[in-house]
Amino acid sequence: MFVFIGFLFIVGMSNLTLFILTKYAFKSYDHIQSYWIPVVIISVSSTFIAGLFLGLFDEAVACTLQCLAIDRELHNGDTKFGPPTYHKKLRDIFGDGYGKP
Repeated sequence: MFVFIGFLFIVGMSNLTLFILTKYAFKSYDHIQSYWIPVVIISVSSTFIAGLFLGLFDEAVACTLQCLAIDRELHNGDTKFGPPTYHKKLRDIFGDGYGKP
């Protein structure tokens, strides 16, 4: 869901930038007859670029959660490996019962 929100944000901001540039920087907003062609081009290209950058983030999140799940499964619900700051943040989220079987 977070990656989907990122896609929407990037596409929305790209189209907002298109509007601001055509309206104020180039002053050609009133001369454009069809707005759909530039909007579609910007939307498709920004979706492609967002997929490149957010795809890597999505893989990193999935890998981190999978490593946590394997660590807890191998040690009967207790977390043995990983940086202490990661476990501290998860303990803050899940409470004192985090890491205990």
